[in-house]
Amino acid sequence: MSQSPENSPTWCVFSCLSIHTLFSSSHPMGTGTDKAVGAVAFFSSIIIFTYYTIWSLLMPFVDQGHPLRNYFLPWEYAIRIPLILLIIGLTVIFSFLGLVMVKSKSKQDKKAK
Repeated sequence: MSQSPENSPTWCVFSCLSIHTLFSSSHPMGTGTDKAVGAVAFFSSIIIFTYYTIWSLLMPFVDQGHPLRNYFLPWEYAIRIPLILLIIGLTVIFSFLGLVMVKSKSKQDKKAK
């Protein structure tokens, strides 16, 4: 006699925990402001992705004199701008990690004394 997954005790525990955390008051749902900020961030990212995709993938095939070219920077910047942002972002991240590691090491040295 095999039990179906829905009738097993393990499934019941996990499903009850999931329902509890979903409707628990300790995990409030997002407020109106949170949802508005999320919607703005979501639609902004869609617009930026669409603009960048058109700029980097389609514009190299559009003629030089076409009026659509007035809305985009030269194609070389489609590579340079993300590269510069990547370098700056990685520099900030690794600088932060280095700072945390140095401070952590100095705290450990103080505790050892």
